[in-house]
Amino acid sequence: MKDFRKNILIIVFVLIIGVLSTACESDQLIEEENTYLLKLNEITKKIIEKDGVAVQSILNSAYDSYGDLVENIYFANASGKMILSPSLQLPEDYDARGRNWYKKALENELYMPKPYKNVVIEKKIQSVSKAIYKDDVLIGVIGMEYELKGAYD
Repeated sequence: MKDFRKNILIIVFVLIIGVLSTACESDQLIEEENTYLLKLNEITKKIIEKDGVAVQSILNSAYDSYGDLVENIYFANASGKMILSPSLQLPEDYDARGRNWYKKALENELYMPKPYKNVVIEKKIQSVSKAIYKDDVLIGVIGMEYELKGAYD
């Protein structure tokens, strides 16, 4: 009977540690999300107030300042023209308005799908996109992909 109680206590202890570990990982994920949402909001504000500064320059500056964790930052204007940092040549007929991240950001103003594993660079990636409006007029949609540092599966 003692062994049975001991085994039950061990199982309960392991379950408690598992729950606490999951809660800590969840808190870390929320903290990472909040950090990158703040970064996205900073870029959004700069785009809205751009004062003659080219959007490409704003994206490049943000990309350079955020370090290695940001995979890319992108913006597509209301007509679907897309700008990326780091810069990437897209096909001439590329229209971001047909992409899920663009459409979902327009529906909800903020779109954050489930994280995914990028098998090419072997990193766990989170993407987030946000619709940008000025005086209730759509300017475009901004997005960012960043590496998740925690063990999220």
